[in-house]
Amino acid sequence: MNVIEAIESRHSVRAFLDKPVSDELLTRVVAAAPCAPSWACTRPWIYYVATGDVLKRIREQYVELYTSGAPRANDLPTEPKWPERENENQLAWGRQRCRVQWNIDPNSTDPAEQARFDAIKKHMRIMAMRFFDAPAVIFPCMDKRLHNWALYDMGAGSMNIQLAAHELGLGCITAYHMGCYPEVLRRELNIPEHLNILLGIAVGYKDEESCENRDKAVRTPVDEILTIVH
Repeated sequence: MNVIEAIESRHSVRAFLDKPVSDELLTRVVAAAPCAPSWACTRPWIYYVATGDVLKRIREQYVELYTSGAPRANDLPTEPKWPERENENQLAWGRQRCRVQWNIDPNSTDPAEQARFDAIKKHMRIMAMRFFDAPAVIFPCMDKRLHNWALYDMGAGSMNIQLAAHELGLGCITAYHMGCYPEVLRRELNIPEHLNILLGIAVGYKDEESCENRDKAVRTPVDEILTIVH
């Protein structure tokens, strides 16, 4: 697999096999992160990885907090209000997932179909709090004193992680909500207070049979995003 093939074939995985990922593989995956560029070679990357019993405890606490209605408290809070273009991208992707993964028409007015839709939405939210049952989750962290530009550096490192995982036969999904209860992560992973926990990258072996992995997000055609000026 060359770099372009990896970039074009990588996609988010939302269902994983019940198969552990070795520490050796996880180390190789994370080792790709510091190959990314960073501002003035500041190299802000710090990663904590949860697996095994620790991840099980984190998962249980996340589900308990979510189902009890506990507010999310991400270290970098945001309530995104997308511009029209990006909002429509998100809505179109959601409708596509409903049709491809679950064979549900989200626009249907049939009560039975709407009940199915509501049940699926509840299931997906719980699975998100369970980190999609991935056997490992990588938590990128950065010093709170860093300028926001370091977020670009952290994103570049995280993309390297996902591409390395793909090359090594693993699937990933990156999600902001995986950092929504940072007090749990700090307690279980001994993450110090001076670090912001940005998000989570769930890693594992893709379940090829799961309906949740049928869908691959539509990619924006390059002519819609590119302007070349001579």
